[in-house]
Amino acid sequence: MASRFLSSRTHGWQFSALALSTSLLLGLPMQAAQAAGSAAKVAIATTPIPATMSQLYAFKLDDGQDGRTELVRGSDGAWYGVTIGGTGDYLHGAMFRLNDKGIVKMLAGFPGNETMGGQPGSTPVEGADGALYGTTQLGGANNYGTVYRFDKKTHEVKTLHAFSPLQPFAIVSYTFLTAGPDGWLYGTSANDGSSDNGMIFKLRTDGSGYQVLHDFSGGGDDGAHPLAAMMLSQDGWLYGTTRSGGDSNVGVIFRLNPADGTFQIVNQMHSGGEQDPALSSASLIEDDDGNLYGVSEYGGEFGDGAVFKRGTDGTITTLSSFIHHGVHPYGPTTKLARSADGVLFGTTRWGGHNKRGVLYAIKPKNNTFQILHNFGEGGKQDGRFPWGGTTLAADGNLYGMTAGGGSKYSNGTLYKVTLTP
Repeated sequence: MASRFLSSRTHGWQFSALALSTSLLLGLPMQAAQAAGSAAKVAIATTPIPATMSQLYAFKLDDGQDGRTELVRGSDGAWYGVTIGGTGDYLHGAMFRLNDKGIVKMLAGFPGNETMGGQPGSTPVEGADGALYGTTQLGGANNYGTVYRFDKKTHEVKTLHAFSPLQPFAIVSYTFLTAGPDGWLYGTSANDGSSDNGMIFKLRTDGSGYQVLHDFSGGGDDGAHPLAAMMLSQDGWLYGTTRSGGDSNVGVIFRLNPADGTFQIVNQMHSGGEQDPALSSASLIEDDDGNLYGVSEYGGEFGDGAVFKRGTDGTITTLSSFIHHGVHPYGPTTKLARSADGVLFGTTRWGGHNKRGVLYAIKPKNNTFQILHNFGEGGKQDGRFPWGGTTLAADGNLYGMTAGGGSKYSNGTLYKVTLTP
């Protein structure tokens, strides 16, 4: 049975993106920051996390451009990523590599034609064979997107599957992959299926065996429009979110058992009140104890987004609420990262001191929120609009990509945030 959401108010405290750790984080005097925090009943971080932002690369005119996904750390130690645009050979996107010496190389382009897809808008995943697998939004035999395989040694992009629009006016396919425990690829599609509400599918890494596992119907009994990849939990199930559908039509949390295809709705968004999370467009993450964490673009105390935790008993607690006001960030849509000591890191692509998005940290143990970086702080030289979220690497630092900024051409950047203990 679906569990209800519990607000942070239940636990006697509230905090939101109004919470500031120092007077410099949002460019406000500390007195003003404290006043804002008091008005919103938020927690002010008194021991901020030191963070230093470094630009690793600014995309050039002849590169891929406009990166909207996470970076992926390959088994070879290099970082890989995709862009959805560019020029020349990379007009409809590129696959690139960032090595440990900071050198970036464009490896392959996505032409978006009948044989190969274009605009790879989802984060690639690495298979057991070391290859990268991903999806494109257009191109392929039906010009409706593809599933592809990228060989890191030969740099060959091979189309494994071409999607077919089931609705007559469908233009772009939004699909996302997860590597399953059985060697299959499992995917979600936001706007496919018999009723255009999305679906869950799987296929082998050679492209064979494609089949639909669940056809979302929307309404009160099912979710609709999953806009993120599923997460493989330690319990063996794949967990995901939808942006709509469910009792309040603001999304659900679902799970699917890869072993037998069993599908279940495990939580309804907004089931505990208006301050609960709503409309999630991000993948979930899991801690060692089996708790899940996620974000929602709307809902929360002020209606402008929330960070939440789903306990092992199925109860969901709102950890932080965002507010669309002044220089404050709002509307989180990217997957969280989590450190070994439980700190959560995330990005918003809107709001912040420069209205270009922020990188934030949350310490659930003492209920504090901190802005680590306001994107666009250095003008055009700084990255802007971190659509793809941030990744915590084994070296203890954060790595990510922005869709804009970096130079006068504003083609986007690759960045590193050094977290000093």
